Amino acid sequence: NMPTYFMRWLGFNSIPVTASGTATRRSLVMALLLDKSASMGVRDSQVGTIPASIDANSSSCEAMVYSAAQFIQNFSPYDSIGMVSFDYTAYNDYPPSTSFKLAGALGVTQAIANIQCGNNTNTTAALEQGYRQIVAVNQRLGENVVVLFTDGVPNAVNARFPVRTQKDDRLGPSAAT
Repeated sequence: NMPTYFMRWLGFNSIPVTASGTATRRSLVMALLLDKSASMGVRDSQVGTIPASIDANSSSCEAMVYSAAQFIQNFSPYDSIGMVSFDYTAYNDYPPSTSFKLAGALGVTQAIANIQCGNNTNTTAALEQGYRQIVAVNQRLGENVVVLFTDGVPNAVNARFPVRTQKDDRLGPSAAT
């Protein structure tokens, strides 16, 4: 109840005031990009399982698997989460889905658990694949996010180098050989 001032002249000394609110957020579309290159080290636990904990002696690969599995638990079933792992190329391990929390092979947690680290680091291919995952969901008003788990600098790249089929003499005639 809030006291009144001018309404007292009409016999109303106080009036009830109430309020309510609802917090909302946009739907999330997230591509989780996980580096499984050799620089991440080897898994300490068995591939196919999520470690129960990590410590200072855990490899970067082990810490990433543990942390990624913990990280995805913070999201709601209304969010779409997909996963791309990468080493010398990118792998579309789990397409974006609102069913990412399902148990077993149907959920993204199993895709994270199956990571085994080795090979080079092709971050650009992973970023491209993550972008394509988000575009495929096609939620233009969604919160579109790429989350990158990595330990370093890329040392691999995907490229297409076309074979020249004509002589190029834009800078003058070519020397005869």
